[in-house]
Formats: sequence, C-alpha cells, structure tokens
Amino acid sequence: MKNISSNQIVSCTALALAVAAVVCCGFCKKTPKIGLLNSQQVFEQADVFRQLNAEQEKYVNAMLTRRAEDEKMLQRELNNLQNKIKSSSAGESAFTKEIVAFREKVAAYNLKYREQQALITYAGNVARQQVEPMIQETFNDMGKAGYTVIMPKSTTYYSKPCLDVTADFIDRLNKKEITVAFPDPALFLKAKNQGQQGQQEAAQKPADNKQQPAAAQKPTDKAQQPAVAEKK
Repeated sequence: MKNISSNQIVSCTALALAVAAVVCCGFCKKTPKIGLLNSQQVFEQADVFRQLNAEQEKYVNAMLTRRAEDEKMLQRELNNLQNKIKSSSAGESAFTKEIVAFREKVAAYNLKYREQQALITYAGNVARQQVEPMIQETFNDMGKAGYTVIMPKSTTYYSKPCLDVTADFIDRLNKKEITVAFPDPALFLKAKNQGQQGQQEAAQKPADNKQQPAAAQKPTDKAQQPAVAEKK
C-alpha cells in the first residue's frame, strides 16, 4: 500500500465544493446554484465603498500634511539644539534637560499621529458598517434570483470563472439608494477625551470623600443611596 503524503489529502469540505462547482458549471439549470464572491473587489469597486475610501483618503492626506509640517518644526528645533551643543565648551552634558525635553516632545508627537491614524481607521469602519444592511439585502436579492449559497472566493482553492458573482453583486449594490456619512474622526477623539476626564473625576471623588468627616447615618440612609458602578 502506498503512503499518502499530507499534500495529497483533500478535506471533505473542499472536495464537496469542487464537485458542486463542476455540477453547477456543467448543468447551469440544476440546483444547487453556487456563487463565489470576491469581497476585496467589492470593497474597492462598489460605488458606496469608493465614496467612503475617497473620504477616508481626504482625512489621511490632511493628517499627513500636518505631520510633515510638524516634522519640519521638530527638525529645526533639533538643528538648533545640535548647534548650541557644538558651540558650547561645556559639551552635551550641559544640555541634558533640553535633550530630555526634546525627546519627550518627539515621543508625544509620534503618539499623537498614531492616535490620529487609529481614529481615521475607526471612523472608516464605523462608516462601512452603515452599508451592512444593504449588503445583506443584496445577498437576499441574489437568493431570490436562484442562488442557493454564496461563499467567499478566498476560501476556495480553485473555482471555475462561471461561479464568480462579484460583478453581478456590485451591479446590484450600485443600483440601491445608499446614503452614508463618513464621521469626523475628531468627534471620536473628543468623546474619548471626555470619557477619560469623566473617569478621572470619578476616581478623585472617593479621595475627596475621605477628607470630609463622616456624618452619622440613619439605618435607612444607606438603602436610599444609589449604587455607583465603578468605571473601568
């Protein structure tokens, strides 16, 4: 008996899908009717996603412009500091505080733009989530058109071109009236800052209460006070 290598083993799922693909292509009028969807192509070519991608790119380009200006400013500060150190007889040790302050400034700058990039990405995800109902509706439309199952094309090892329904899906999605607003990433930053401020205030309240003399409470007072959930 020949030994079977791991490369020759085909999963039952993949085999079943391959058989179904052959049946579908050979006998188009028979069921099940299977379709394969290229999700990446949908996200790049569908009108609504092109709009969102363009909006996101505007925020990214604006951020990159501000970042370039800040980098020029930091480079000028670095050049000035290096010139001061070179012209001083005391050497670098005399400018320890200034060097540390500059490094902290660079670290804050890097953190600032990493946060802005993350917020822009998050805003894009929030905007794309608004399209999900229309995507599901498009899948339902294709189900009514006779498709038994539609699977991601990325999960298949091989498929016949006739199984690709991406173009049909994009065309159906483009015909729907979809209004999507790309949220301003600055709003998420504002909400985040307000949340952090609220947490800080909540954390300071117990300390403030400890400084005040405890007043005698009636047995019923404790039951009347609302329970405060600790914010994490």
